[in-house]
Amino acid sequence: MLRKSWIIGLAVILFGALLTGAIAQQNQPQGMPQHRTQGTMPHPAQGMVTPQCHIQLDLAGKTSLEGFVESVNLERGMGTPSFVIPASGKKVTIIVSPYWALANALFEIRVGDNMSVLAFPSLQYENTYVAAELKNLTTGKALTLRDDYGMPAGGIGPRHRAGGPGPF
Repeated sequence: MLRKSWIIGLAVILFGALLTGAIAQQNQPQGMPQHRTQGTMPHPAQGMVTPQCHIQLDLAGKTSLEGFVESVNLERGMGTPSFVIPASGKKVTIIVSPYWALANALFEIRVGDNMSVLAFPSLQYENTYVAAELKNLTTGKALTLRDDYGMPAGGIGPRHRAGGPGPF
């Protein structure tokens, strides 16, 4: 009888461990990149999907862009924070994330502002860049958003530390 109880107990523990693993996998948001641990950063010439922006970046192709802002999408909850400027004869979208970095710095971008941007080209979307550094030449304010690996300069954000997907 004791042996039968021991086997049933072991089976319950095994089932619980398997169930916990299945629930953890199910709660992983679809399309989210696996987080890199320290020491696993790719060489800057490789593309990388960052936890905050979910866009594969050309880390070796960082480029400077400048122009007057034609449209702005910086409202929280309204999609990817971005603005559009004309550059090299075409309109380009500049993604400015993480949103919390803009909000914390009280950094404003308005239609008509003259912006200078150091940005990584997207490997997925044509005429789309992810800002590393912003300079609003109209107001004189500057902000660094990302490091040379495309990671948010101020860390990955408050929600990410709590296990959430992190704000854009």
